[in-house]
Amino acid sequence: MIPTQRVFELLDNGLFSNCLAIIDGIPEIDNCCNKLLSTAKLYYKRIAVLNLPASHIEEIQRKSKSADLVLVKGLNKIDAHSNQAYAIRTFLDINRHNDLAAIIFFDPESYSRHFNDETAPFYQFCHTINADSIL
Repeated sequence: MIPTQRVFELLDNGLFSNCLAIIDGIPEIDNCCNKLLSTAKLYYKRIAVLNLPASHIEEIQRKSKSADLVLVKGLNKIDAHSNQAYAIRTFLDINRHNDLAAIIFFDPESYSRHFNDETAPFYQFCHTINADSIL
């Protein structure tokens, strides 16, 4: 079990390479995101929450431009090989090298589609933990 604060310490210290995927059931993703969001405010000044697929790449870029942390929900609603998945992956990859931290929420099925398919843009993109291992 990892305390919520420790998740952000590891993310901030670079152990998670500025990116972390959290796997949880679809109904629980909002609760997990809200729990992490309240703790994130202690570590990050500017936080953006992106709800896909409603958030388009232009909105993502605008919202994230001044953010220190971005929480991404809804990749389960996007095809793993869609142009939007490639655009989001590219955006996160470029910006994690500019100190933008990201937490991406997945349900088990969409995680498998996005992270375990070696032809998909998010294939083994970042560290992963299950939500039930966070205190």
